[in-house]
Amino acid sequence: YRQSKKIEIDSDYKYRIDGNTPEGVWIDLRGQNRIGFNRISHGNYVLKVIATNTHGKWSKHVASLELDVQPTFWESIWGKILIFLIIMGIMAYSFYFYNSRQRQKMNHQMSLMKNDFFSNASHQLRTPLSLIGGPVSEVLERETNLTEEARSMLIIVQRNARKMLDLLNEMLKFDNRNNFYADEGADDVFKPNGASADIEDS
Repeated sequence: YRQSKKIEIDSDYKYRIDGNTPEGVWIDLRGQNRIGFNRISHGNYVLKVIATNTHGKWSKHVASLELDVQPTFWESIWGKILIFLIIMGIMAYSFYFYNSRQRQKMNHQMSLMKNDFFSNASHQLRTPLSLIGGPVSEVLERETNLTEEARSMLIIVQRNARKMLDLLNEMLKFDNRNNFYADEGADDVFKPNGASADIEDS
């Protein structure tokens, strides 16, 4: 009798992708019958495949398949717009953060300069005011032959000098860095024995 036998023929395959594979280059699958590829930019391509015949010779017949690779979200127009907005947002935040830091630094430096100015000015003014208050108080206490008008004017000088000295003491007391000593007893410099009192640095 005649026994039938199934003959399996293994074919080899080569492929190329027009628009992606270099011209004239075919990629051998080495016995595989599956094609896997990635990282292909979006666009239109043509997949071409050739195989060996029963005699192991490469066939002249080329099978082709058109491919339409769609862009990813980040390659689409909306993705590019989103990337642009993200980049602009980062740049705007960086610019705002830099300006904010510079503004804070400038404000801090200006605050230090103002503190130095007011502290130095207040410290320099305390001595003249102290020297005014002492003699005025001494004249009011010792001189008994002053006219009412002269005594009234000296009292006004004494009162205003005391107010100014109190204000200077407050300015020195609230100095942020406490560079100067603020005398709480401003009235002492208006006593006769306080005319020669010195102003003390901390």
